[in-house]
Amino acid sequence: MLKFYKKYISIFFLWIIFSSFNGFEYKNIKTNEPLSIHIIEIDPSKYEIFPSLANDNKISKETVLDIAKRKKAKAAINGGFFKIDGRPAGILKIDNNWISLPIKQRAAIGWDNSNTIFMIDRLDAKASVFLQNLELPIDGINRPREENERILYLFPFYQTYSRRPISCMVLSHDFFLACEPSDDLYELIKFHDFNYHINIFPKISPSQFSIWEDLDHIVGGTPLLIYNREKIYDYSSEKTFLNFLTNKYARTAIGLKANGNLLFVVVDGNDYKNSIGLTIDELRDLMYDLGSTYALNLDGGGSSTMVIHDKLINAPEDGFMQKVSDAILILKKE
Repeated sequence: MLKFYKKYISIFFLWIIFSSFNGFEYKNIKTNEPLSIHIIEIDPSKYEIFPSLANDNKISKETVLDIAKRKKAKAAINGGFFKIDGRPAGILKIDNNWISLPIKQRAAIGWDNSNTIFMIDRLDAKASVFLQNLELPIDGINRPREENERILYLFPFYQTYSRRPISCMVLSHDFFLACEPSDDLYELIKFHDFNYHINIFPKISPSQFSIWEDLDHIVGGTPLLIYNREKIYDYSSEKTFLNFLTNKYARTAIGLKANGNLLFVVVDGNDYKNSIGLTIDELRDLMYDLGSTYALNLDGGGSSTMVIHDKLINAPEDGFMQKVSDAILILKKE
């Protein structure tokens, strides 16, 4: 059989199918390794894929189950990495609204509202403000401002503005810019309307930048696992910690198949009786053997969660559902 299953073929004993494939299928693989692997495959022509922030567009945290219930989702998994206060730690764009920019050039998945275009690449992104014929760089969006930085705050994230006492706030339309009073930019824009633009730079296929900029949703992760049916062996460009790659943890991943279907995978971990988890290489091999043409690792460990029909499906690493910054929802199309 395939490489991942060859490794575990002698200990493979259970494959549970939640429902016959009618655009949605859930499977659970259990082995004596031990491993418990939860797989959802969906046809995006029959289901809508939509990312959602915790607590309805607030910088906070909430369980995947609560997010799924509120949004009436059929199923959901956890999304990208986040900081302790709930701020996303990577790129995040929801329904054409920018939430966060990448700190490092890491992998992400993007798609449009019609669920007809899905793309995975390593991304960088830069924000600029425009005033008449001037384009001026800024340092970030929707995060606390450090000294000498220019930070753009987009609705509804005004509450995240920097409380540095020397900040100057310049309002324009439904966003504002925070900068130093001594910043030349402040003098330029304080009496004028200005606008902003965020440029996306795909690193593997740079010619696709215009497609990426038109996508409605982008969720970041790390590392890239598979690109154009080629396994990734060198993760160094994404600057992840070695033990994050080589230790066995609970994992969450998303994959794109050649037939257009999507895979949502959660592997339980940190349980030596039921599921020890996977290394990143093992997760890559699993996603490959499941048929992924492209695949991306999302946040894992205690965050790894899968919900179907308002029920927790997997066994979270800490014994309970951790609150997360965002989730990826599967909703039945109307």
